[in-house]
Amino acid sequence: AHWLGSAAALAVGTLAAAALQGCRGFRESSASVGDDICWGTKKKVCDILQEEWGICMWNWRYGNIDGNSQKLCIRTDCSGLNPTACDLHEEMCTWASDTGDGRASCVARKKWPVSFPTELCFGKRLAACSQQDGCLFDNVTHLPDGYVNADAGKDGGNVSCIPQNCSGLNRPACDLHPERCMWRADSDSDLACRPVDD
Repeated sequence: AHWLGSAAALAVGTLAAAALQGCRGFRESSASVGDDICWGTKKKVCDILQEEWGICMWNWRYGNIDGNSQKLCIRTDCSGLNPTACDLHEEMCTWASDTGDGRASCVARKKWPVSFPTELCFGKRLAACSQQDGCLFDNVTHLPDGYVNADAGKDGGNVSCIPQNCSGLNRPACDLHPERCMWRADSDSDLACRPVDD
């Protein structure tokens, strides 16, 4: 039931982004698999998704060239990009031959833990987290090297409250909770973080 609630919230966010774009499709290229939120998004919408939720980022390397616009907005964790798309965003992403799950995939050079939608659990401290349906507090004592997020808190407190079903966590956030969550690279990037026992 909790997974369905998170999936529904993710679907609402996706539909809202589609409406802002003039209802055009997200998946315009095979260069990104499973990213129905960022890939193909116009700059204005990408900026909103970056500022409000931190889930997307715009690659300034190509500026505002309209011809490249469908390839400029990517997930902050670079998940779903194939090798060609990963190379296109080499300042932000890198191709890793083994990311801990035995698979090669594109990963972010700087790990930015986010959850979409964030208002459900992420950012809540212990007391507020324990009162929120569908959330659990899995204490992150500190952020490991390579993690950047001004909102995360140096002690990791702001990334300790997560959905019970792990849904909506990006790869860096998912990796912070190895006892509870596991990144399934064979799944769509938007829903790849799943419970360990799932």
